[in-house]
Amino acid sequence: LITEISDGLFEISKQKAEEIAVLTVELSEKYDLDSLWMLAMMYTESRFDNSVISSEGARGLMQLIPSTAKIYGVTKEQLHVPAINIDTGFQYYRYLLDLFEDEELATIAYNQGPGNVRRGTYRTWYYRRVKEAYNEILKTKEEL
Repeated sequence: LITEISDGLFEISKQKAEEIAVLTVELSEKYDLDSLWMLAMMYTESRFDNSVISSEGARGLMQLIPSTAKIYGVTKEQLHVPAINIDTGFQYYRYLLDLFEDEELATIAYNQGPGNVRRGTYRTWYYRRVKEAYNEILKTKEEL
């Protein structure tokens, strides 16, 4: 299955796409999150590649740092299990939304850390990338 989102084509199997979609919808409902926004964050973080590890050590679909995952009782090895990674990432994002009461600040904090947001030492590039992916997802949804 080839899907197009903002910066070009990427390949994802139908089975993997369905697994991610089901987990995203279920966990978005559980944590009262916008499922399309969460898909946009996941795309921005990992391009839906569960095996990816960033230069900072962030892992999996939602690109969680092991020290953050540990707060939720999740090991760095477990971060490569899609259901665990998505659940942990969504819990963390829900915490940030409750903390900052602002989608833009919570989204930036997810990527750059809540300390940077509190200090005002953050940049908005990440929020813009997620917003672009979100708009592409919305456009694709409307076309369907």
